[in-house]
Amino acid sequence: MCYENKLYFGAGKHKKSYQQILANPYVEISTTSAKGEWIRINGKAVVDDRENALEKAFETLPRLKEIYNEKTGYKMGLFYLEEATAEIADTTGGFKKITLS
Repeated sequence: MCYENKLYFGAGKHKKSYQQILANPYVEISTTSAKGEWIRINGKAVVDDRENALEKAFETLPRLKEIYNEKTGYKMGLFYLEEATAEIADTTGGFKKITLS
């Protein structure tokens, strides 16, 4: 989600990936489209445990409340990226690098 002009990501605090972020905050996130275009974002994860950020995540994607609640015992961990850059490319050789923060 975009919140306070920052790109936020979330993961369950019980997951190994979240624990890895706590141990080493330098992360890389990547995805591809069906057309073969891809984006890779990297930067330093900054954990945000503020209640208002969590409320915004639940407002943005209400289904998260079905997973992260008192009944399940799971807690959502949020983070945003500092020192972030994105690389965008496609199968034709097009490439762009963008500084995000």
